Amino acid sequence: GLPVKLLPSSATYLLWLDCSAFCEDSSEFMNFLRDKAGLWLNDGNAYRGDRFFLRMNIATQRERVLEGLKRLQNGINLYTSKR
Repeated sequence: GLPVKLLPSSATYLLWLDCSAFCEDSSEFMNFLRDKAGLWLNDGNAYRGDRFFLRMNIATQRERVLEGLKRLQNGINLYTSKR
């Protein structure tokens, strides 16, 4: 499974991803995901002021969400292997 914790959210189509288990700067990890995994997420700094969180919008087709989760897993694997 993913080393990411999901936080409860009042918005039904947004996932808050706690990346603190492997990441100290969500902005850096967000840019890494865009560059290396082709996954565009939002930096939690813009919304909650916390450097460990990313926001994922899942208001799309199931196949796209599953592809996004696959890219997230690949991105985490690449990110943690470079450290």
